Amino acid sequence: MRFRKEYNLCKVIDLISDINRKNRMPHKMFRKLVVLLFPKAKNVTKGTSAFKTVYRITDKLVVNYGDHKHIINDKKAYNRIPPNIRNRHFAEIYRHTKYTYLQKFGDDIKMSKEEIKKDKRFLKLKRIGKKYRLGDIRPDNVKLFGKRTFKIIDANPK
Repeated sequence: MRFRKEYNLCKVIDLISDINRKNRMPHKMFRKLVVLLFPKAKNVTKGTSAFKTVYRITDKLVVNYGDHKHIINDKKAYNRIPPNIRNRHFAEIYRHTKYTYLQKFGDDIKMSKEEIKKDKRFLKLKRIGKKYRLGDIRPDNVKLFGKRTFKIIDANPK
């Protein structure tokens, strides 16, 4: 199985959340657990997110943690794009559990938000999002993969 250690982390998080009988475990506990298993992990959530917390656990892999309904919405958005072109335009989601999922993660785009909005690669992602009824495609939700490819890392199904 690919990403066995990372997937086991996701299963442990779900188990602890279900034992606590809450929607999810506290973010501080999640942070401690991630850092315990992956000492080089760092939080990539800008500011405080109300819905999800994202930790980069390896060079190109993140674990997204949040409420069950938001994880399901992300999975629905990912599955709206047909499988033959899905990973070309949307960052690949490898494994998911009730409260977490593992996702490929790119680098920040070294352009201003205004420049990104005018870039033809971003406009193409916006058209694809509109075609497959995906919302919230904005410069904050697009990352650079490789040297030239923009991909969506977060979108909402409409």
